[in-house]
Amino acid sequence: MAETVNQFKTNLRTFVLADTAVTALIGQRFFGAALATLFHFDDSQFPLATFVIGPGAETHQGIVHTFDLDLAAHSKDSHDEAQDVYDVLRTRLLNVIISPRITISFSGSPQDLYDETGRIYSAFGRARVTRIP
Repeated sequence: MAETVNQFKTNLRTFVLADTAVTALIGQRFFGAALATLFHFDDSQFPLATFVIGPGAETHQGIVHTFDLDLAAHSKDSHDEAQDVYDVLRTRLLNVIISPRITISFSGSPQDLYDETGRIYSAFGRARVTRIP
């Protein structure tokens, strides 16, 4: 049976949070949704990270599914803290084969962002996921 998008998100989150370097920085605060769509956070719940699955395409008659994965790390303290979180997440996912059916690769470097309204520093990057559903 093919893996659903929600199952993929759960498996990705489980894989990332199995790394003690990740959980040392963000605990269990790695969410499969954009920050703006999540419930209200107070300063004590930062740093945290989010991921969003972008549109994809099926190739080879639906055998291979590729899509973008937007990865962001957020901090209330500094860009440095956001970048540290992003770096540990990227290291965990860089050119990894999560299972024989899922590979992730990054291209480019992350972008620093600052949300003046929420006073949130972020490091944002994009990866390419290839999976066989």
